[in-house]
Amino acid sequence: MSRWRHSTLAGISVLGLSLLGTGCVSMPETYRAYQRPYRSHPEAAARSRAIRAPLVIPPDIKIYALSAGGVEELRDDWSAAGRDNVLKALRERLRGQRVELRTPALDKETLDALEEIHALFRAVSLTIFRYTYSTYAFHTKLENFDYSVGSIDRILQKYGADGLILVYGFDQISTDGRRALQTLGAILPFVSGPSAGTTGLSVALVDRSGTILWYMIDASEGRYDLRDPESASGFVARVLTDFPRLGQ
Repeated sequence: MSRWRHSTLAGISVLGLSLLGTGCVSMPETYRAYQRPYRSHPEAAARSRAIRAPLVIPPDIKIYALSAGGVEELRDDWSAAGRDNVLKALRERLRGQRVELRTPALDKETLDALEEIHALFRAVSLTIFRYTYSTYAFHTKLENFDYSVGSIDRILQKYGADGLILVYGFDQISTDGRRALQTLGAILPFVSGPSAGTTGLSVALVDRSGTILWYMIDASEGRYDLRDPESASGFVARVLTDFPRLGQ
């Protein structure tokens, strides 16, 4: 999980610059697909409309305290708060869709199965980023975006759902010591202050077969705090700007 997070941070930070390049793209359709902030399966529109009862589960959120020296400490209490805030924001964002959201209490068997799915999703996210977002993205991966987390039919049947929304997120919260160094760097031009913590989210819409129909990843430095309900809601809204229409 940590390797996925750190491997993508640098890439996301230069994504805006890489979108201006043409080294990875020669065909207009591929170029347009590369410029979009999201990635989607060739049949995403039709298959998304067939989803009328998506299962919305607690996101996989990790929030870290970031020390002055750049050392991270996972905070379970912050992570729990961030998970609740992102889940609430996700539900609110999807209320405008013509669907019946499935948000049941999950038993241990389901939670264990979902942990495996989350782990696979993190691995798939890294692959998606490398092959479709990087400067030298693959034409075939952009033209035929086809990734999967494996069949989820058993879980969906259990809860009367026909699709799944997966979310992985992380946040780095600067400690007082790190913020002091940042302030010093802002005041004194000859002092290089440390960077602010980064907030990131990746979201996927998955159908019954496990196929990822729609995928989006975004990150922002020093602007959001998933521990704060309003901030988390703003970031979720930003990430889901181009989320497909369901149940139409």
